[in-house]
Amino acid sequence: MHLASYATIGPAFWHPLAIGADFRGHPANQLLWKSWFVAVAVAVATMPLCFRCPVPAVRALVHRTTVEEVRVESDDVVTIRGTGRHLHTFGGSAGQLVRVRFIIGGFWWQSYPFSISTVPAPQAVRVTVKACGRHTTATRGLSRAPSY
Repeated sequence: MHLASYATIGPAFWHPLAIGADFRGHPANQLLWKSWFVAVAVAVATMPLCFRCPVPAVRALVHRTTVEEVRVESDDVVTIRGTGRHLHTFGGSAGQLVRVRFIIGGFWWQSYPFSISTVPAPQAVRVTVKACGRHTTATRGLSRAPSY
């Protein structure tokens, strides 16, 4: 899907320049079109860099969240209570999906969407995890693991 999207961007860029009445014979309009296209491309390319690295790192430093308790709810569901600082400023609400990364061996580089199962308090937040694969099954064994 992504590759098909990228393959359509090239023709979408050149098409108006080649046959558009607003662009043929108007170098200023062509320059403006190219400039805006480059600006959007830079914004789209840098957004994942921002939200994959600096934003999670800043949140980890601000909240200092760690796993306080892992409660087994059923054979394949656990509730994880995390404690930290200023968690009420996190902005989540009960029922909302949040991406959580548990800093445990082999899984520190992956984040997964989990459901917040209670309103975040100033010092605690709770997520509910259903075991669906290797990573979510491993959450059963969490103990005092840092997370963000």
